[in-house]
Amino acid sequence: MSYECHVVLDFEFNPVASQNRDIVRDEIIEIGAIKLNPQFEEIGRLTCLVKPELHSFIEPKITKLTGIRTEDIENAVSFETAIEMLRDWIGPAKCRVYSWSDNDLWQLVDECNAKGVDFPENMYRWMDLQKVFQRIIGYPHRQCMALSYAASMLNIGFDKGSAHRAIYDTDVTAEILRRVKSPEYQLDLARAKQMFCKAPQRMTY
Repeated sequence: MSYECHVVLDFEFNPVASQNRDIVRDEIIEIGAIKLNPQFEEIGRLTCLVKPELHSFIEPKITKLTGIRTEDIENAVSFETAIEMLRDWIGPAKCRVYSWSDNDLWQLVDECNAKGVDFPENMYRWMDLQKVFQRIIGYPHRQCMALSYAASMLNIGFDKGSAHRAIYDTDVTAEILRRVKSPEYQLDLARAKQMFCKAPQRMTY
């Protein structure tokens, strides 16, 4: 199937307050998305912070991981508004969505259900690029490859100090997607397989 555009995205989460965990366990607090044309060239990007509704502050461990503070999201948009923005930004073109792992997909499904928000109709075609890449290089399917490790296998620069901000992780994921789709991919794939055979134990950062 051919697509008119491709959207690569990443969400950052914050745990909800303990008394609300029967509703949903986490909330999206940041969205990063990059839109690519059929040739996988960037044609737009979207980034926004999202105000949590089921917790009054950003957990310290999340601030340490992402740099996002409670004061940063005080005037952020609601989850419903953020999802409407994302849906409208993607637009009516036939589109495929990509993320690194399916955690983002299931978080969006769960949070839409929990908050009574319609899942965007233009985001149903979703691909877990992590799973696809692991299958291509023969990585154990029951283990999850870190984005940083995949980037290193393809000689893509990765700044751990910038990681876990949605738009940065999206940038890296988009570059992996371009490599997978590029004519030179077979060379990258050969290098990635060679690296995996030499150091299969390096799975997470």
